[in-house]
Amino acid sequence: MTDENSNGNKKAQPVERINDGSVNAKIWRNHSKDGKPFYNVTFARTYTHPQTGQPAETYAFSGTDVLKIQRLAEKAYHNVDRLKQQDRTHDQGQNQQQPPTQENGHNNMADQRDQAMNNASQQSNDQQSFQQNQGHQGHNQNGPEIGR
Repeated sequence: MTDENSNGNKKAQPVERINDGSVNAKIWRNHSKDGKPFYNVTFARTYTHPQTGQPAETYAFSGTDVLKIQRLAEKAYHNVDRLKQQDRTHDQGQNQQQPPTQENGHNNMADQRDQAMNNASQQSNDQQSFQQNQGHQGHNQNGPEIGR
C-alpha cells in the first residue's frame, strides 16, 4: 500500500494497524533483495500536538502504555504469522509443480520450530506416562511389598 505525503512522494502504508486506545502497532510488509516478503512491526502513541492541534505520533510511552504494547506485540506476532502463512499459501499455489524447498516457502524455520515443539511435547507426554506406569509397578492392591 502506498499513499502520497505532502511533497507528492509515495509513502508506504502499513498492511495492518492494531489499536489499544492511543497506542498502536503497525505491521509493514517489505521485500528482500530476492523478492521474498518479510514483516516489521512499529509501535507508536497518537496524541494531539499542542501547538498545531493536529494528530501526531510519539515513540515514548508511559508505564501503562507499556502494558498495552505487550498486548499489541502478542497480537502483532499472531497477525504476522497469519500474513506469512498467507504468503506461503499464495507461493504454494504458484509453485504447485515444484517439490517442497526452503525457497518456495515449505519446510521453513518456523515450520521446523513448530515440528520440534510438537515432538518435544509428545516426548514429554510419553515420558510422563512412562513414569506414572513405573510408579505403579511393584505395588499390589494391598500396598507395596515389604521384604518377607
